[in-house]
Amino acid sequence: MSDSPQFYRHGLRRMLARDPDERQRSASPLELFFDLTFVAAFLTIGEQVALGVADGLVWPVVLGFVIATLPALWAWMEYTWLASAFDNDDWVFRALTLLQMAGVIILTIGMPALFASLVDGGEIDGRVLVAGYVVMRTAITLQWMRVARHDPTWRRFALGHAVAVGVVQALWVAWIVVPLAFTPALVFLAIVWVLDLAVPTTVARLSKPGGPAALPWHPSHLAERYGLITIIALGETVIGTVTAARHITDTEGWNADTVVAVGIGVVISFALWWTYFLMPSARILEVRRDKMMPWAYGHLPMLASVVAVGGGLHVLGYLHDSRYPASILTAVVSVAIPTLLFLICVHGIHGWLVSRLMRSPAHIVALGAPLVAIATAAIGWPVWLCLILVLCGPLTIVVSYEVRDHRRLESTLRSAIARAEREPAA
Repeated sequence: MSDSPQFYRHGLRRMLARDPDERQRSASPLELFFDLTFVAAFLTIGEQVALGVADGLVWPVVLGFVIATLPALWAWMEYTWLASAFDNDDWVFRALTLLQMAGVIILTIGMPALFASLVDGGEIDGRVLVAGYVVMRTAITLQWMRVARHDPTWRRFALGHAVAVGVVQALWVAWIVVPLAFTPALVFLAIVWVLDLAVPTTVARLSKPGGPAALPWHPSHLAERYGLITIIALGETVIGTVTAARHITDTEGWNADTVVAVGIGVVISFALWWTYFLMPSARILEVRRDKMMPWAYGHLPMLASVVAVGGGLHVLGYLHDSRYPASILTAVVSVAIPTLLFLICVHGIHGWLVSRLMRSPAHIVALGAPLVAIATAAIGWPVWLCLILVLCGPLTIVVSYEVRDHRRLESTLRSAIARAEREPAA
């Protein structure tokens, strides 16, 4: 028996819009199971990033990271939007979710070949990765076709979405089938991504008055889902910490470096988690539905930065392996830059929700700390001290909030909600 208020019902059901004001809506067991496939994806990305950076191949790794991470995150987001608005949990919905999970696994299997081809500098090998992405997107297209068939109110939007996704997938297939030199291939890929990312908002604006804000997604459900995928991404920072500690113990045994790697890695992970969850996003999304799409898009670089932090923490272990030319500066940069990007993204996301960027000395210190860490690594400071400076970034935000800024944030949040209730978004 399920603990859910609604147990699974046998058979097929029409795929209709759900009530966006449904009480006690939360993530389903199926959604949680779906998310687990991204654990493997994030782990593989982190491993590939760490190995490449440790070998001194920074720019090929950065490019591979972007190419591998973006399709995984984007496919997750599109599925989450669909499920929030139209999930009916019948056997077809479950089967198509299974197909998407298979796509994630195929995409993950293709990641090492992609990174290897970029390191070699020849033709980009994205065949398996794109095959996995196309499988995922085929499943979501079939879901939208079901909505178009069952729900007349949303037929135009769902059909437009399905057709647009199908056209973009044809371009993805063309990217791996048509032989292109390295630079033209990247330009073509960038164009495909612009089109892919534009599908939901463009189709919504063309098909429904009110655009994306009119879609029947559930605000608290979406906020929970984005929080859960953030936690899964943070799992890569924990894995990166454990892997680094294992590398150190394998070469040198337990020593001060091991303790520092574990301690700082865990505290950085915890501080990132704390920083993200300072803002109760659902409270704003409930009254400002027009805020959702930019809020969601802002999670793309934010989630990518979290995964990159995990890869950077993993690099610390290679500092103690003589087979790799990794330097202290490289290791610190690989943690500091994604941490800085995370802080910028979270600050921007929170500011967007309340229509006001929070400004305080704590934010200046937080954003400056990773840069200071890089500077100190460049002049030869020990790695543990540089990592403590990186940690000061998110930790400053947390301490400032607990000591003083919680009152200011609550006041800003209340004002934003009151303003939205007085002046509903157009």
